[in-house]
Amino acid sequence: MLTIVLCDPALRELGGHHPAALQAMLSTRLVTGEKACCHVYGHMDCPDEYVATLNARHCKFYKHFGTDFYQYFYKPADIASTQPYIRLLSVEYTEVLQRYKSFNQPVLFWFHTLNWQHAYALALALEGFKNTELTKAPIVVGLMYNPYNSQNIVGSNGANVALNFELAFKYLNKFKNVQLYAADGELAAVYSKILSQPLDVHPCILLGSKPAQKQPSAGENRRVILFSGDAKLDKGFGDLPKIAKSLVVNPAFSDVEFVVQYTVTNNSAVLSAIDSRLKQLAAEHSRLTIVDQFMSHDELHKLFSRSHAVLFNYAEHAYKNQSSGVLWLAAQHKLTVISMSNVWLNREAKRLGLKLYEANEQTLHGQLLLVLQQVNAVLNSEPNGTNGYSEALFQDLGDWLFTNYQKPANNQMNINVCIK
Repeated sequence: MLTIVLCDPALRELGGHHPAALQAMLSTRLVTGEKACCHVYGHMDCPDEYVATLNARHCKFYKHFGTDFYQYFYKPADIASTQPYIRLLSVEYTEVLQRYKSFNQPVLFWFHTLNWQHAYALALALEGFKNTELTKAPIVVGLMYNPYNSQNIVGSNGANVALNFELAFKYLNKFKNVQLYAADGELAAVYSKILSQPLDVHPCILLGSKPAQKQPSAGENRRVILFSGDAKLDKGFGDLPKIAKSLVVNPAFSDVEFVVQYTVTNNSAVLSAIDSRLKQLAAEHSRLTIVDQFMSHDELHKLFSRSHAVLFNYAEHAYKNQSSGVLWLAAQHKLTVISMSNVWLNREAKRLGLKLYEANEQTLHGQLLLVLQQVNAVLNSEPNGTNGYSEALFQDLGDWLFTNYQKPANNQMNINVCIK
């Protein structure tokens, strides 16, 4: 049996893509069919109740990391000032790798989200295993962050973060058992240029194995997802009460259910106030459904498979070049996308052949009416599989990892990714 070692210091709280990615991994037929098991190394603060549920699902969870994965995510710093952080994380990575130095089972390491500091730390850790059996174990790394994102180019202290990305991932790429893959086609193009080699995309980490498609039943209200994910202001969470109220009082949407699903992962007074306003609004209008908790993999897919459209109101300064797992969920279930800003997900929706409607506060209602007039057409079909990009993005995650285990070191299968 293959052991997949998933190292994720950000597995700390029930919110965001980190626990969702783990649940997707555990849902793959590779794991459920007992062809592989998962050893998961998360943060020491991960809730005990959550860990208990994982340990019963072909998974062993180890509370290991003490470092804050996102310590420098919102405050770029240079290499010198982050050395203590990088060294500490490197020690923690080394401790994990050491456990498998003489492991008598097939093993693959999966790092699905690395920033440049994490790449440096992992490379430093791998230095200590150059002449060991561990060099035969694939180290599969996902590239999720854009080095040229607007908030990354130059920090307040003058740190050139884009250059740090280049140096860190070139260093990591020197190890022959390291396999680098990008989270989307645009990132594949960016990192290919940085590393001077072609890169493929990895399957969406939130999807797992292809879920059963469930058509909305006859007579069922039409459903629109107004929000899904972590409650963040730059994802438009602050505008939700106003948007939701305008929709639920409009008689044109009398047969539409609006769903807002979110998790509040900090003690922000601002987010708490928005949360209260949404719940008060839902108490007054039965067609507004609030789900204020982390949804399991199956629950999330059920919600999307029985919905018709999803709304995005992401801030351009944060998401101009930042990917969205919610968009990929919408794509897998072929939902119509309504976007109120000009961001990455608009471009990705077009690449995946989704119906995309662009709107603002004044045109939102009209655009939504157009969307709902067409929902009786083909619903919830698979994403277009007419090009190598969509086929790569929506392939089964477990099968893909198993294929990577079987491949020789640094022998990646190149799929032609066309970015327009």
